[in-house]
Amino acid sequence: MVDSRAKLGCLGLPWLVACTPPPVAPEQPFRDAWSTEAEIEFLHADADGLVLISTLSIGGVGGENFANRGDVIVNFDGPADTMIVELRRFAQASTEHSAFDQMAELGLWAYEGAVVQPEDKSNDDSCLDSWSAACELRVFQRRYTQREVMGADIRVTLPAGFRGELDIVTEDDDAGPDYFNRADVCVDGLTGSATINLNSGQAWVRVSDDINPTPTCPPQDVAACETWTTPDADGQPVSTPWAPGCPCLAGSHLYGGVVVDSTNFDYTDATVDVPGTLWTALDLENRLSGRLDRECEAIVDLPADRLMLDTRDSDAAVRGDNNFPGVPATGGAGYRVNLESGDCGPVAFSTGPQDPRRIDGEQASERRGFLEVCDGCIEQSCNALVP
Repeated sequence: MVDSRAKLGCLGLPWLVACTPPPVAPEQPFRDAWSTEAEIEFLHADADGLVLISTLSIGGVGGENFANRGDVIVNFDGPADTMIVELRRFAQASTEHSAFDQMAELGLWAYEGAVVQPEDKSNDDSCLDSWSAACELRVFQRRYTQREVMGADIRVTLPAGFRGELDIVTEDDDAGPDYFNRADVCVDGLTGSATINLNSGQAWVRVSDDINPTPTCPPQDVAACETWTTPDADGQPVSTPWAPGCPCLAGSHLYGGVVVDSTNFDYTDATVDVPGTLWTALDLENRLSGRLDRECEAIVDLPADRLMLDTRDSDAAVRGDNNFPGVPATGGAGYRVNLESGDCGPVAFSTGPQDPRRIDGEQASERRGFLEVCDGCIEQSCNALVP
């Protein structure tokens, strides 16, 4: 008769039973398909064009919970007054069954107020039916502390007319020993402003052709600012577009823009595609520890006839403006594009769980820290750029 302990790899001794557990398979990355989590009423402006939702917060960083740790995609081609939110969950586990059990515990958090578990929230704080200015989109794990190797990509589809600010925060999924899922951000058709914080992912922002320097200003007032005149000494009207007294500025509407910044001096690529005719304030800088590595450039590729750039002693920093309307408009104002990378250097990354370079035991690597502002250089959609 075979001792049952022998079947378990146990050794029977007079004073001890020592058992060797069966080996556990190493953890591997798994990712689910995109799934629609919510379709939310999104009344972002009134009939007169007044912005009702000034900020839309998407994502958040770690701690014990509420971190997406993945890509964020925002498209502006959805139905009127509707926001559609999708998640693509991921986790690392020793088996596929375990991974999908873990992913089943991840959900969409859409509330206003304190970021706590849904059971600790009031139903009045829920934003799943109708969105308000105080609402946030996050990812959370039910019941447990969220592991560092799990999270979800977020894809948000908005109506084209949203002119508020996107506040996007994400972080890399890189806690495992050999799988570095860098969190990328892509925004396509931006009609307002965006602030993006990420680690060593890549950011792409394509600004709408309908953008203007003060996106929250009603369209009729924007038109007035663009054609504003001021009387000269003889009382004759002189063209003074975007003078301080025009309706948008007198009405305290702020200049919009795109800000991309890396967290903890990480190496980040950022590309912003803006109309060449837009009044734009430019500030691009790779902070470069010691400023010795000049390989990662800051590039402005806009029509040269209205482009004025400061003279710099480094290819890694560019400042200036494009299409300045002239005095008495405020110098250095306009739609700002502020891009910063912490440094320039190699970044190991995986394109996904089925990346053949990772499966073969290798990790793809490339130098990141490149910054660019251009007109028409982003040709692919977000779904193609962030597969």
